[in-house]
Amino acid sequence: MSVYIAFLFSIGICCAIAYILGLFWFSDIRNRRLRSFFHLGIEIFLWTLFNAITMVIDDRYFPVVYTLRMVMVCIVPFGVTWFLLHFTGSPLKDFKWMRTLMIAVPCADIAIMATNPMHYAYFLDYAYPIPARAFLFWAHTVVDFVFILAGFGILVRYIVKNAPPSGAPGSSSDFAVLLDSSTVLLTAVGPNNAPVNVSAGNQLIFYRVPDQHPSV
Repeated sequence: MSVYIAFLFSIGICCAIAYILGLFWFSDIRNRRLRSFFHLGIEIFLWTLFNAITMVIDDRYFPVVYTLRMVMVCIVPFGVTWFLLHFTGSPLKDFKWMRTLMIAVPCADIAIMATNPMHYAYFLDYAYPIPARAFLFWAHTVVDFVFILAGFGILVRYIVKNAPPSGAPGSSSDFAVLLDSSTVLLTAVGPNNAPVNVSAGNQLIFYRVPDQHPSV
C-alpha cells in the first residue's frame, strides 16, 4: 500500500511540475537563466515520472523503465550545474570548453547507461527494485558528484559575495537554489524520494528567480 501512496504522490508532484513549466512556457522564458531553469524542470519532471512508474511496473518491463529513469539521473546533475552557472552569472558558462564538457560528459554517460545490457558496465543485472551495481556505476556517481560540487561551490561563493548587510534579510531565491542543489547532491545516487525532494526546491525557485534576476 505504501508503494502505491508513494506512486500517487509522485504523480501529483509531476502534475505540479507540469503546471509550473506551463506557466513558464506561456509567461516568462526571457533570458538564459530562466531557460536553463525551464530545461532543468523538464529533466526533473521526467525523472520523477519514470521514478514513479518503476514503483509499480511489471517486472517484465522494469529494465526498460529503470534504464529511462537512470538516463534522467545521468542528465539532472548536469542540468543543475548548468542552471547554477547561469543563476550566478559565472563566466564559465561562456567558455566553449565548458559548454562542450556539459554536453559531451552526460552524452557519454547516457550512451553507457542505455547500452548496459550489452556490457553490464553499470549494472550487473536488472533485479527489482534495485539492480546490482557494477564498478563503473560508482565512477559515474563520482563524476556526477564532482559536477554538482563544482556548481555548489560556485553558488556558495555567489551567495557570500552578494550577502546583504548585517541584519538585512537575505535573498530567498538564493537560499532556495542552495536548498535545491544541496538536495541533488545528497540524493545523487538516486533513492526513490530524490525527485520529490528536488522538486520542492525547484518550486521555491520558480516563484523567486524571475523577480531576483531580471532580464539580461
